[in-house]
Amino acid sequence: MIRLTLVDEKGNVLSPENLATIAELREAQDRARMLIRECERLMDQKSPKKAGARVPYA
Repeated sequence: MIRLTLVDEKGNVLSPENLATIAELREAQDRARMLIRECERLMDQKSPKKAGARVPYA
């Protein structure tokens, strides 16, 4: 299991219940999505390439 912790600029731990505004919640959502995209990018780099997946000529 992976657990993510939101931390503000002062080092205080935040939970979604502590985010008071829609803007704060949206920022947390955007950052989580960026993290997911980065994990997917790294997975793609590390996954074995399938033979024949590319076009042999252009």
